[in-house]
Amino acid sequence: MFGLTSLFVLPSIGKFILGHFFLLLSIYFGIIVLLKKPVKFSNDDLLILSITILYSSATLIGSIYSDNISGAITTFIFLIVFFTIFISYKLDQLIIFIKGFILSAVVTALFSLIDAYQFYFINQKPLLSFLPTYLLGKASEHTIENFTYIPLLDLIAYRAAGLSWDPGLSITGIVIAYVILDNFYFFNEKLRKIFKFLFIVAILLSVSKTSIIAMIFYFLVKLFIKYYSLKVLHILPALVFIGFLYIGLVFEYNDAYSQGNIRHLKYLSSLFYYFYQDLIGIIFGYGYTGVGVFFNHYVEWLYSVPGFKFEDGLNPESTLTNIFFYGGILGAIFWLFTFIKSYFYGDYRLKLLLLVLIVISFGYAINSIWFNGIYFSIYFLATRRTN
Repeated sequence: MFGLTSLFVLPSIGKFILGHFFLLLSIYFGIIVLLKKPVKFSNDDLLILSITILYSSATLIGSIYSDNISGAITTFIFLIVFFTIFISYKLDQLIIFIKGFILSAVVTALFSLIDAYQFYFINQKPLLSFLPTYLLGKASEHTIENFTYIPLLDLIAYRAAGLSWDPGLSITGIVIAYVILDNFYFFNEKLRKIFKFLFIVAILLSVSKTSIIAMIFYFLVKLFIKYYSLKVLHILPALVFIGFLYIGLVFEYNDAYSQGNIRHLKYLSSLFYYFYQDLIGIIFGYGYTGVGVFFNHYVEWLYSVPGFKFEDGLNPESTLTNIFFYGGILGAIFWLFTFIKSYFYGDYRLKLLLLVLIVISFGYAINSIWFNGIYFSIYFLATRRTN
């Protein structure tokens, strides 16, 4: 049930969502079973536990330093997800979460299809608009009507986002579910084809540039592997990261009509301002909700055009950027270590998953329980033969 509800951002009561409820149940029952079953812990297990605790401690200190203590709550959620996946791994139940996650993507895709039909052909209202306001707590000030302009079609399109107000919180999960389903045979062939078709339609209906680009990237890499060589996977992560790092230097932040898009392209390039900050920020970062503090104070291009400033608790919409600031250098060690080790030990299917995660992480801030759950699952699946 944790996996099945992991992409449901709404309904919610305050900041509490269904995924949180089943996450707490999962870790509760997991601990009970773990205590009853003798389990050995390897040196690798102790190492990842230590690095995770170190990372979480850094983000907590960073939250205090940036005066955004709400980030501490996200740190604790991060830890609960980690231990839930870790326990599932030790109990050989990890695949259950992944299957549930795929089914969550199926429900999200179906909801998106019905939502789009409802909007375009019935009464131009999102399905979520029928939820009572007390179940829209997590949406906060966000509208659940999301539109975008498609120049090629000269059309303003409604963006179906599943059980969320923004495709970045749910449709990115569908992209990952597609890659998993395309490479792992968790369901029979007929169901896999149906699910994959639903995923593609939902991604297109979301009109999410990041998600669509991630799918195109995935298909191109698959074609290259099929007709040329798997060896491209050895260098692709570095090439993709360096490309994203430098692409922001190409664009000037002075176009009033595309400032939002240019900001997304320039966020990762702002790592070049990393050592402008003071020593505490460098070491411990700013916590899960304080990265905007760094940008407001140190990133010159952001205030070269008046009118934009990160409000308290808001971060750049780029997970790939934020992971270097959540916990500073100490936190970055965690992400670099887990990614490099997962990529080194994982087979080509897990490498593909990690590559697609890089792409969607560049364009969205995906600080969700499903993202951490999938990331940890990849790590343990990739490294299980070493334990």
